[in-house]
Amino acid sequence: MTYRLRNILLAVVLAVLAAFLTALYVANYQSRLEKGQEKVKVFVAKTDIPPGTPTASLEGKISQKEILQKNVVPQAVLDLKLMDGKTTSQWIYGGEQLSARRFNTTGRSGIHGELKGNQRAMAINGHANQLLAGIVKTGDHVDILANFKISSEINVSRVLLRDIPVLKAPQSGSIDSKIAASSSDGAYTIVLKLTDSQAHKLFLVSAGNEDHEWWLDLRAPADATDSPEGLTTIPSAVRDGLPANQLGRASQLGNGGN
Repeated sequence: MTYRLRNILLAVVLAVLAAFLTALYVANYQSRLEKGQEKVKVFVAKTDIPPGTPTASLEGKISQKEILQKNVVPQAVLDLKLMDGKTTSQWIYGGEQLSARRFNTTGRSGIHGELKGNQRAMAINGHANQLLAGIVKTGDHVDILANFKISSEINVSRVLLRDIPVLKAPQSGSIDSKIAASSSDGAYTIVLKLTDSQAHKLFLVSAGNEDHEWWLDLRAPADATDSPEGLTTIPSAVRDGLPANQLGRASQLGNGGN
């Protein structure tokens, strides 16, 4: 074995030994850290628990599990008796810890349980395409587009509200809905969660004002992004994206040009 090869092998052995000692140190440190922390018994869902489930009906759906204090969720339920008379206000999924944040007093489940502070539930009527009937689901988020008729010659549209949660999706398959659809333009109803100021804006465009129109857009279920805010008019829509040599021609449209 040459001197050079011996040095290479020695370096490799030392590197492996250093990595092993580092891993051993980290493992021992983590073990000492965990031994120094108190363990707590929490309640964990054994299966998915829907909103509106009374605490008295949780037997068989939850179990107790001992975990480190650092892994306890905020407002974890440590004593189930403290939840007496309450119901779940949101889905609790299998494997999740029970948190007092997911419970409300009886009578405050369902849509009531979704509201707090300046939040409001607002129901609006519209036709199937307007409300995305059969497409939008409860729990989805939507944007609301609005078109304002400023004068007989000027219309302006914009995204009026963004990222609005759907508390109750329109029913699109029932016999009653089909009868309503054949006799009324407002055949469907959707319930949205808004702030009080957002409700004012939506009321402005949805309260039977013929000069204003509105429409719902369905947002992506995850990682939805928003383009910059802006106003769209008929001239701006016609000109947007045109090459420079066509902009002059577009400007002639308002003067009857070809």
